[in-house]
Amino acid sequence: MPAGPFYNNVKATSSGTAGTGSFTPSTATADGLAWSTVPTGWVGLVRYDDGTSWELAYGYWNGTTITRPSNIVSSSSGSRLSLTSAATAALVPDGALISPDFVVPQRGYLPQPNSTAISAIGLTGGTATGTAGAAALAATNYLTEQPRVQLTSATTANAQAGYSITNITGVTSSTAGRGGWKFSCRFGASQIPTGPRFFVGMTNTTFVGVTTEPSALTANYAVFAKDSTDTNIQLLTNSNVSTGTKVDTGIALAANDWFHAQIWTPPGSTTVYALLIKMNDGSIYYGSTSTDVPATGSLLFPQAMANLSATTGTAVILHYGGYWVRTGGL
Repeated sequence: MPAGPFYNNVKATSSGTAGTGSFTPSTATADGLAWSTVPTGWVGLVRYDDGTSWELAYGYWNGTTITRPSNIVSSSSGSRLSLTSAATAALVPDGALISPDFVVPQRGYLPQPNSTAISAIGLTGGTATGTAGAAALAATNYLTEQPRVQLTSATTANAQAGYSITNITGVTSSTAGRGGWKFSCRFGASQIPTGPRFFVGMTNTTFVGVTTEPSALTANYAVFAKDSTDTNIQLLTNSNVSTGTKVDTGIALAANDWFHAQIWTPPGSTTVYALLIKMNDGSIYYGSTSTDVPATGSLLFPQAMANLSATTGTAVILHYGGYWVRTGGL
């Protein structure tokens, strides 16, 4: 039978020698289903086995190949494998989808298609910054095919567009079994001025009305962000000490791209893990950091905001596809 909505038990051999590059699946293994049963655009964890060696990494399936990012989740050797022609690739399903009754608490916001309304689930209503517009679904590009709300800034210096709340939804703790949260968001922009700023993730202070660079904000936060001088989106963390610490994702913020972002800390840990995927071409960043991360005891809430910095005359048009926060066990 086909893989179905959960796409589980998918495993295939290699059609060549992948080395450290993308993996091209061939036929399904005797105990698995073919990768052709998975729709183009799937993103998730993939396990590669090559003899007694194995690797676990996020991957993007474009219908032909599985993209492998430079950073892995784990492996038998502790580093990325150079896969031979004997390697196999197996999809690792999300347990929350297979057993939804066991899902840990989730709260969030979902845009209503072709409307300016955003539905709150388990949270009080948030606040839109900028002018909200109904974004009709269209086949123009990847971004226009997504359910979303369009938020347009003014054209003055530091004008902003985004969606925010101050309801605390995550607790960071270094005590075993305590705390833990996972933030997920989808977003894009159809118009971007020169030198834009961007800030999306979990924070204990609002970015609304802030006229400085995201990295200059002193607070506890773990976000994907962009200062006006950055070329690429950065993983930006801060322990409420001084300026934030950046890790370059290598992925630029460009008009009409559509992004899926995840940032999380496990229960009993302050280590920040982050995943950023540009859905329209499969570019992936995955990484983790324990440097300058939100301090234990941090009470955090989600934000998604973009602004013009000092540039005037061109609005930023942010398309917001909603966000979710899971708490407790991940």
